[in-house]
Amino acid sequence: MPLPVTPVTPPNHPLNLDLRSPGSLVPEHFDEVALTYAAGVLQTAVYKLAGATVATLTLTWTGTDLTNVVRT
Repeated sequence: MPLPVTPVTPPNHPLNLDLRSPGSLVPEHFDEVALTYAAGVLQTAVYKLAGATVATLTLTWTGTDLTNVVRT
């Protein structure tokens, strides 16, 4: 049996961002995550649903250690 030409991500798979379920840091549903980096280090993650921001996570680093996450 031939394999599919394009990979298919099941609807409930963690990599499917069509509609993600809430979690502990982001308790709202979301369908998009916009990441911001500075000097190759993740600084913010903005979670959106239908274009509207539902949560923003701001990460603080001390050297290479993640030391704080603030949700707004």
